[in-house]
Amino acid sequence: TQNSTSMLQTAEGAFGEVTNMLVRMKDLATQAADASSNTADKDAMQAEYDALGLELSNVMNNTTFGGQALLTGGTIASAMTFQIGAAKSETMTINLSTSMGSVATALGSATANFTGTAGGTELKTLANTAIGSLVSAIDSIGVVRSALGAAANRLDHVNSNLSNISTNTKA
Repeated sequence: TQNSTSMLQTAEGAFGEVTNMLVRMKDLATQAADASSNTADKDAMQAEYDALGLELSNVMNNTTFGGQALLTGGTIASAMTFQIGAAKSETMTINLSTSMGSVATALGSATANFTGTAGGTELKTLANTAIGSLVSAIDSIGVVRSALGAAANRLDHVNSNLSNISTNTKA
């Protein structure tokens, strides 16, 4: 169960960084939507937004645990079954596939105009739309992070109980 907990914590930590990037992207979109931002300001904000988009994609696509993809198309994108006891029936299943689908959709909307090296247009022409998309992405990730945290906490309790059983049966 400790390895399972570590895997869930790795995913949650990666999503924490993604959330931080999305919050910064939302701040940039909010600044760009303000009438006081001129074209040069928006160009600079867009450049930072684009860089954050690249790193966001990197984290989502390249976060691994035990050599296996973890986020996009990875382990947590489908049902996971953890063995939490000695008996075959002692398992815990977590299915985040629907929530991960929502994350993928929300992230796609939040970076819809992001085209890598060509740069995006989110902040130049669609800042207000970007704000709503970023809020949806942050909310979707919050759902997954909450589920990951709850599952990791449950596994911690399982581990404590197994340790207690082991200690007391040896006494």
